Amino acid sequence: MTQAVNRVAIAIRMHDVLIGLAGRVDDDALTDSRELLAATELDRSLELLVGTLLAGRIPMTAGERDELVAIAGDSSLPLVGLDRLAVSEARVAEVAGRHRFAGGTDAAAGIADAVRPILPALPDVRSVRAVWRITPAGSVPCAVPARVVIVEVGPGGYPPATAYRVAHALRRVGVHAAVEVLRDGMTRTRYHETALRLATEVPLDPSARNAERPVRTSADVAADARDVAPFQPVVVPALPALSLPAVDKDPPTEPTMVGLRPVDGDLPGSSEDELSEQELALLRQLQDELARREQSDDEPGWFAGGAYPGHVPGSSMVNGVPPGSRQGSGDHDLA
Repeated sequence: MTQAVNRVAIAIRMHDVLIGLAGRVDDDALTDSRELLAATELDRSLELLVGTLLAGRIPMTAGERDELVAIAGDSSLPLVGLDRLAVSEARVAEVAGRHRFAGGTDAAAGIADAVRPILPALPDVRSVRAVWRITPAGSVPCAVPARVVIVEVGPGGYPPATAYRVAHALRRVGVHAAVEVLRDGMTRTRYHETALRLATEVPLDPSARNAERPVRTSADVAADARDVAPFQPVVVPALPALSLPAVDKDPPTEPTMVGLRPVDGDLPGSSEDELSEQELALLRQLQDELARREQSDDEPGWFAGGAYPGHVPGSSMVNGVPPGSRQGSGDHDLA
């Protein structure tokens, strides 16, 4: 737990050094160093900063260099290049006094919509302001004006993470800006004092955004109702009454059936004129078969007239078995 607390404290100390170098170091280099710091890569953040200071021969105060040496020692990092940093109080004051800023509401354009969604994840954010810097920062000339967004946080805020989250949210909506997070109680440089004096505050309260919309009254609602055409019911024409055939409620108890009994006369509802030749032939065969069955009720066999399988005309034996016996009944020895 103590080690974690020390790492957080060291990260905040490194963040304060980066804030003090704003205006002297290129904005993009400071942003990259802050992102590494937010990702808990203190060693890479320190290496990037020291390399930028050496390459650009950027001046530092003696207190700033001593703080970097202490941070490296407390983090067990090698002190590579720290002894070659340029220390010049006069040049630091000269660089700090040459920066100029310009106000205007356009500096805050698009920032509120980008920052509001991430506010619940950023503890103790007190204010967000934006301003245009019309002078280049660092040893390499850059495009101007450059937008600077200054975020103020209270004691409960964590500046490295806040700077990273705000910068990332602005990039997502296409806003390029240098994000500087000032924590409560820290010493502010002349650079930030001048910027805050001309900066435009970004409204973070959603109610301020809603206040820009016109409030609708009951009179407005009534006016909208008058513009709507009155409701016209759809008239469906009546359908004509259906004429259904009468149903006999007392059907015959014994319906006429056509079965194996001989049929007297023609079939109901049919005549020879309405039947085809094939149907007439089948009807005559059916009538002849029924007549033969009535005449041969006393004759043995499974079918009318003894016409059962295996019957040989003129013989009383069927497959070696008398016609009065059933095969497989066990009454005769078939051996």
